[in-house]
Amino acid sequence: MRTAEAVRNGHPDKVCDLVADALLDAYLARDPNARVAIEVQGGHGKVTAAGEVTTREPMSFEEIQGIIQHTYEDIGYQEKLRVETLIAEQSGEIAAGVDTGGAGDSGIVSGYATSETPSLLPKELALARALAQMIDDPSRRERFGPDGKTQVTLDDSGKVASVVVSAQHLGDLEAARQELRKIVAEVLGDDLREDAKVYLNPAGLFTIGGFTADTGVSGRKIVQDQYGPNIPVGGGSFSGKDGTKVDRSGAYFARYLAVRLVRDHGITSAFVQMAYAIGVPRPVWTRIETEPKESAPKLSDTQATVTEIIETLGLRKPIFTERTKRGHFGFDGL
Repeated sequence: MRTAEAVRNGHPDKVCDLVADALLDAYLARDPNARVAIEVQGGHGKVTAAGEVTTREPMSFEEIQGIIQHTYEDIGYQEKLRVETLIAEQSGEIAAGVDTGGAGDSGIVSGYATSETPSLLPKELALARALAQMIDDPSRRERFGPDGKTQVTLDDSGKVASVVVSAQHLGDLEAARQELRKIVAEVLGDDLREDAKVYLNPAGLFTIGGFTADTGVSGRKIVQDQYGPNIPVGGGSFSGKDGTKVDRSGAYFARYLAVRLVRDHGITSAFVQMAYAIGVPRPVWTRIETEPKESAPKLSDTQATVTEIIETLGLRKPIFTERTKRGHFGFDGL
């Protein structure tokens, strides 16, 4: 059996991811060569954005504050936030290695693709994400608040053995459960076993969400952001980081390689791992595993430099907030 979860865009950790990437996109829109590494923590009325930014077009505190508030409201929350910033320039010692085209840090990244779904993602994750995204649809804002999680467990035949949906709701709990039941049936369809266990807001009322109910930190949802708990991932988060940070660009490129193997070469599944050294442009180690093993072709660009990855995937553009909203992988070639 296999299980994966997905979080809605109003989950406190995902809010912090979206804030971090909204700030990143704002810097990149002004300066495509900006170097950005921002972490965000939020809870109970206050958000702190901390990190390092080197750019020709800095933003004022008021601009940063406005982006954070707009992002929070766009997700579906209305309360005003207090904002604190702790942002400095990138360390000169780190910058010296990046200036020559090297990786912004050492690290290990992973990429995976499977032919079992159109998105080339594990089925349990694809279904959990589809549930979360359907609840997040703006047409449902009269029924549901922005916070929540979904979880799907598959049996060995690929059928759904259990599903958990916790969704912040507005108004009557039973009416919300009835709407969630319709969403589960629509998304899972024939994949849902007749005897499947379905848990809809199993703790009962869920009317208080977001930073009012809990705290969040960017980078805490790196497993559901990638492939779910059954596929190893690197330890670094994505959000708030520009393409010189291989935690993000290297992981995106590993997925890009895996997708090509599955989509273009008829491989059933592909798993790619790469390791980087700070200041070194190319990976210092690469491993590719495929099913079936004997069918794996040789790819010519597995040793691409960080700069080549950024150019190939267009990572100097302000594209990251949308990727974080939709799930980083499963669309637009990744």
